Amino acid sequence: MDAPKYVPPTDPLVADVVARLDAEALERWNERAGIIEFSCPGTSRGHAEALALIDLLRQQSWWLTGLLAIQIELDGSTEWVLTCDPVAARHFFADIGADEVAVLNPADVVHQQYGGVAMLGTVG
Repeated sequence: MDAPKYVPPTDPLVADVVARLDAEALERWNERAGIIEFSCPGTSRGHAEALALIDLLRQQSWWLTGLLAIQIELDGSTEWVLTCDPVAARHFFADIGADEVAVLNPADVVHQQYGGVAMLGTVG
């Protein structure tokens, strides 16, 4: 099956951010841009792309920062791991017998689980 082909964004700032998206995020962005373009009469493609990107980043800011929090279960307890390398983190989880529960916005985790301030430590 061929990979979807996308027309590059018209705005260079949008193009710069979209270039950082993984395939799933790119698909969501493109779909959202199309919905906005066709459901809001008079909206140009460029404006729809920008609005779709804002919406995507509002929902999942780690696609811009590259930093994400992963909730895991380890030995019956819940832990949160902060990473900028999810592939390496998942290999580490497999090595220590942890189960991934969810991928979350790091700011939400720090706010909700640590009262706004968290001290980091190194694992592995």
